[in-house]
Amino acid sequence: MTYQDANYETIYTAAVSIMRMEMKVFCLADYVINNAASSEFRLWFQSEEDLDFSLTGLEVFLNIVMKISPTFGGHEQRESIIKTLNAYMLEDGFGFQFEGGQIIEIGSTYVHKEVVVPVLGLLSDPQYATVNQEFRKAHTEFRQGDYEDCIHDCCNAFESLMKIIAAKRGWTEITEKSTVKDLVKAIFDHQFIPAYMSTEFTGLRTILEGGVNVVRNKAGGHGQGATPRTIDKQVAEFQLNQTAAALKLLAEYDT
Repeated sequence: MTYQDANYETIYTAAVSIMRMEMKVFCLADYVINNAASSEFRLWFQSEEDLDFSLTGLEVFLNIVMKISPTFGGHEQRESIIKTLNAYMLEDGFGFQFEGGQIIEIGSTYVHKEVVVPVLGLLSDPQYATVNQEFRKAHTEFRQGDYEDCIHDCCNAFESLMKIIAAKRGWTEITEKSTVKDLVKAIFDHQFIPAYMSTEFTGLRTILEGGVNVVRNKAGGHGQGATPRTIDKQVAEFQLNQTAAALKLLAEYDT
């Protein structure tokens, strides 16, 4: 076995270990060639019928490659691998992309490129750690079909970012109990967003006050009552996209 082969096997060993725990199994595949982790991972990946497990496995493998493995060269070479993989997935009509260490489902490629990818970059700043965690959690929940929690965490991320903005600037009227309406009012009252955008583009304030929060309140923010609630995928996707746009706007003004 060459040095490079050993490195490949180390990557697969780490990925197999994580996926065994994720799936709560002792072995991923029914049989393994030469007891090799690479064989176990590949045979499992080729036969796995659960899309979410397959995507999780791909996500785990790529994160290992990007973060700890020298086998694929320096950072630029590894980034090139990810770009190539994403290009193949787009070309094949496979509605997922690997962005910022996470497999994300995409609807509109334009929205993904111009809004989602930039906002993930902005939220990678440590000061936005809570917002980043909540927004990424919403993407994971969307991918898993948990649309109610997806909507809820979108609103959490939106609220968290506005509270961070308020705390950094010492806005004393804002507390942990402040509502979305309170937070948006403070954003405009303190002219965090330029005044002309409040007066000339009145729709912006309505969107910030009502968009993300209203969808949460109507679809995912309260008890279901006697009748089980079904939330359409399209509603959750709309929520993700409008949340991304709102977060991008606020984070860009906060920089």
